[in-house]
Amino acid sequence: MKNDSAFAYLVKNASETIPLADTLMAISESKENEEPAKIRQLIDKAKIQAEEIDEQLLTFIVFSDIYTNNAVPKHFVNNTAMTTDEQLDMFILAREARIWWPLYDTSYSYWKSNPKTIDAKTRKTLRSLATELRELNKTIMLFKDEAHHMFFQEQAELNKAAMLRQLKPHLERLKKIQDDFSGHK
Repeated sequence: MKNDSAFAYLVKNASETIPLADTLMAISESKENEEPAKIRQLIDKAKIQAEEIDEQLLTFIVFSDIYTNNAVPKHFVNNTAMTTDEQLDMFILAREARIWWPLYDTSYSYWKSNPKTIDAKTRKTLRSLATELRELNKTIMLFKDEAHHMFFQEQAELNKAAMLRQLKPHLERLKKIQDDFSGHK
């Protein structure tokens, strides 16, 4: 019950992904002659926001454990114990779909460019990420709205499984956007 209560609390207090989507759009729509310090500041802001969202998604997955009596953790990644194969697969997918990575690449490319520019491929990637983050926000907000019922109806396990199922397509799309950006197959 303690894990279910923590899961419900985390979902109820989930952060929106819209601020990050807005920052990504601001970077993608920046002018070619925009003040480099302003772009640098937006990129740094996006990296911080992305790290928070990435950690939030990983935390949702970590707390989606199904703790039955005497459940033995099945998988371990760093200090994270997981009880199901699905949870491990989602954890790996969330690590591969981290939004921070393309922002790190964008930051590096911008820093190295002379004159300071953001190329068309990066702009397109940032717009695609922003669009997917807006869709992800809808999913998170649905669960957030239902979070107060999760614990009291004692259906947390069902909600955990539903959340994993609904997060998966978002993570897959985020990963694909990043793979297309970096050239991975």
